[in-house]
Order: sequence, then structure tokens, then C-alpha cells
Amino acid sequence: MCNINGQWYIFYHRMTNNTIMSRRACVEKIEILPDGTIPTVEMTSLGFEDSLDPFKPYPADIACVLKGGCFITEKDIFTRSIVNITEGNVIGYKYFDFGEDFSSKTMKIALKVRGMGTISKVAVYADDYENGEPIGYVDIGTGDGVYTGVVKSLTGRHSIYFVPTAFSDELADWIADYFKNKPLFELEEFVFMK
Repeated sequence: MCNINGQWYIFYHRMTNNTIMSRRACVEKIEILPDGTIPTVEMTSLGFEDSLDPFKPYPADIACVLKGGCFITEKDIFTRSIVNITEGNVIGYKYFDFGEDFSSKTMKIALKVRGMGTISKVAVYADDYENGEPIGYVDIGTGDGVYTGVVKSLTGRHSIYFVPTAFSDELADWIADYFKNKPLFELEEFVFMK
């Protein structure tokens, strides 16, 4: 723990490359109450920031929620991607401030991916991926590229979750089983656009 310019922070590490032997440094703001206790610190994507700007591109590796077997790996000194993405994984980011612009009912989202030869769809959720409705979808093709989708416009501060599914209904019956549990794509970057 460290106090920097009057704000307390906790420094810790998260696992990369799917092994506890490979880690990356992270930081979260904390609060120390007058009685000396520290409320539970939430793992976020914020680091030193109060909130993230959704209209600025972010590398996928700032994810603070990874469920279902996907993980961050270092491709090279500059590139960390989320890999082993299969149907039903959850990839989450906390917290983006979408501001107070009520001028549009929709916005776009772009995902930069490395294709794995499968066709898939990513449901985009705000705040509640377990019980909420997706705010939109992004269709992902077989190859590398930037794929876009239209989502409901958001205002205020939100966590964002990506939940991928395979397009198995678009595959011929005789080949559909081949794609079960196969990685769908690797996520490199994403950005929202007005």
C-alpha cells in the first residue's frame, strides 16, 4: 500500500499466460476509514484513473473479469491479447464513463480481433451480464480484422462485459461438432464510437 498525493493505493498482480509464474502489476485506489479499517477493494480496469473514456481505444488486457477459461497472454513485448475465448466466456471491464450525451439512441462498438477460422457473435452487456439484456452485438468473422456492431447508447458510469457465442446454427450439421469448444477469436483492442 502507498499514499500518493493524499490518495491511498494498493499494488498487486494478476496472472497472465494462464500460469501463476507469469504476472503483471496492477493498482487500485483504496479508502482507509477513520478507525483504520479498509473496505473491500474491488478489482477494476481503472488503475490510477477515476473512470475510463469509452471513446478511446483500449487494449483487451485491461480486463478485470475473465471467466470460462479465457486468459491474457503476451504475444510480444507490445501485445497482450485475450486468448482461448470460447462460447460462454465472460470478459469484463470496470468502469467507463459515457458522459451525459442524450443526443443519440445508439452508438457503435469496434472489436479488433485475431480470427481463428470460426464465425461467432459477441453480446455486449452493461453492468449485468447474468440477468440483464445485451445492449447490442458484434458479429465476428473468420479472419483477423476490426468488427463493428451497433449498441444502445449509454450515459453515466458502467461496467462492460463481452460474452461470445458460436454461430453453430450457420454451420452445416456435419461440421458443427468440429467447432465445439474451439477458440472463436483472440481479442486485442476495443473502442466505442458515437
